[in-house]
Amino acid sequence: MRFSYSVSTRSFDTWVGKRMIPFIQITPRFSLYDFEAVLAAGRNH
Repeated sequence: MRFSYSVSTRSFDTWVGKRMIPFIQITPRFSLYDFEAVLAAGRNH
């Protein structure tokens, strides 16, 4: 997912932590992302 934005892993994790990127937490180490929703969130920020 982060390669679509050409950003670092840390930046992507920060955005997830701030809830800027929508995701569904399946387990503590596994999250699901809707690609279109992530792109829309990126356009808004």
